[in-house]
Amino acid sequence: MINIITADDHAIIRHGLKQMISEEVNMKIVDEAENGLQIFELLEKKSYDILILDICMPDMGGMEVLNKLKNYENKPKVLMLSVLPDAHYAVRMIKMGASGYLNKIADIDKLVFAINKVASGGYYISQSLTKKLISMLKLKKDIIVNEKLNNWEFEILWMIISGKSVNEIADALMLSTAEVNKQYSNIFMKMNVDDVSGLLHHCIVNYLPVDFTYV
Repeated sequence: MINIITADDHAIIRHGLKQMISEEVNMKIVDEAENGLQIFELLEKKSYDILILDICMPDMGGMEVLNKLKNYENKPKVLMLSVLPDAHYAVRMIKMGASGYLNKIADIDKLVFAINKVASGGYYISQSLTKKLISMLKLKKDIIVNEKLNNWEFEILWMIISGKSVNEIADALMLSTAEVNKQYSNIFMKMNVDDVSGLLHHCIVNYLPVDFTYV
C-alpha cells in the first residue's frame, strides 16, 4: 500500500484527491495538511511514501517544504501538484528534490500513473514538457559529451529520452539491436541511472538551468 499525505490550502482540492484515490486498491491518502508547517508536524508522528505537494500555500510554501525536507532522513518522495505551468516550475522543483510535477488539470489516470511511478523510485514529467527538455538538452550537447558521453552515445541518449524503442533506434542508426542494448548499458552506467526516467532526471539536475523558462 502506498501511504500518501496531501498538502494543499484548498479543502476542495484535498477532498477531490481523496475521492479519486479512494478508488485505487494500492494507494491511500492517510493524512492531509493545509500548509507546510502542518506537514512537518505530521512527519514528526509518522512516515509516508508520497507527499503530494502544492507550491503556493500560506505559512510555508512548496519550495520551502522541499528545502526543509533535505534535512529529513526518512522523508517521503514528493510529487508536485500545482496550477502553475510545468514549463515554468517543473525543472526548478525537480532540481530542488521533487520526484515529479503534475498540473492540477491532469486527469485521474495521469495522477495515478505519476504516483505509482514516483513510489517505485522513478520520476514523472509530462510528455509535453519532456519534448521541450529534449530540445534544451540538445543545446547542451558539448557539455554532456565532454563530461560523460561520446558523440555516438549522445545521439542515442536523446533518442532514448524521446521514447524511441530499441528497434526504432537500431533502424534509425543502422545498428543491430544488440549494439543498441550495449549502448543503453554504457549510457546508464556512465550516468549512474537505472531507467529512462532516471536518465531524464539526471540530465535535468545536472545540465539544465533552474531559471530557464521552457516555452
